[in-house]
Amino acid sequence: MVRTRNPSVTLANCVFRGFPWWKWPIYACAQVTGCFCGAAIIYGNYKSAIDAYEGYGVRTVPGYSDTATAGVFNTYPQPFLTKTGQVFSEIIASAVLIFVIFALKDERNLGATNLLPLMLFFLIFGIGATLGWETGYAINLARDFGRFTREFYSKGPRG
Repeated sequence: MVRTRNPSVTLANCVFRGFPWWKWPIYACAQVTGCFCGAAIIYGNYKSAIDAYEGYGVRTVPGYSDTATAGVFNTYPQPFLTKTGQVFSEIIASAVLIFVIFALKDERNLGATNLLPLMLFFLIFGIGATLGWETGYAINLARDFGRFTREFYSKGPRG
């Protein structure tokens, strides 16, 4: 059974582990929708604090304002990074994520058994510490796309 909140991991399970292809769009939509709803709930909770800090109805992305708050909900790449560099950085980070998850879950490889949650913590922490600073640690399509979609529908940040 696939227990993931990341559409790229679910896709890799379809390609390499025999997860049914017909389930992938359903899982991916549910993963993105869940993140969209979670971001909307958190935004609603902090809306008044953001209004007080940044200004009523003002939303800006990092680099356009000293009080930018959009980085709280979304990831943004470093200003020097090209689009090609962004894609390459995310491919490497996602490949490391999937490779190590498969290694930890492979019973022929002794697996991580009861230590899996701790190992996943170290994996994600390690990816964030080593590969995450360039693109804001955006290794999960559902997390980023869901939040950007929520941002777009709430008039989005303005530069």
